[in-house]
Amino acid sequence: MENRIVCGEHRVHSPKRVLLVIANDAIRRDYSAFLTIRGYHVTAAANGLSAIKRLEKQGGRFSFMITDLIIPDISGLGIISIVKKNYPRITVIALTEGIQVLQQMAKEFRADLVLTKPINPADFGDAMDRFSVH
Repeated sequence: MENRIVCGEHRVHSPKRVLLVIANDAIRRDYSAFLTIRGYHVTAAANGLSAIKRLEKQGGRFSFMITDLIIPDISGLGIISIVKKNYPRITVIALTEGIQVLQQMAKEFRADLVLTKPINPADFGDAMDRFSVH
């Protein structure tokens, strides 16, 4: 399956800190390990409420937030809305199951990038790098 990447114009500043919001433990660990190897500092959350608490605790000091759209407590769309309102400089990457309605909703909620699963790790890394200031 080919990955679809929808991208807006947005750049972030160092350091490259990521809030990773994925419910599945194994997938969250895989993404975290991949991002760490690429030089990102990762803070992980398994649900929306935990993600919001981590955002508030860190004062929104993240370069990126990567969120699955379907997660417990607060949906990915809800988190995107909160982040864009309260921390507009954070680049938001939404992960979807390929459901066109969810992809469109993520764009309407102002996700900077929408990736359709399954995601090729190299393509994911390249997409992250496009948003980073070197």
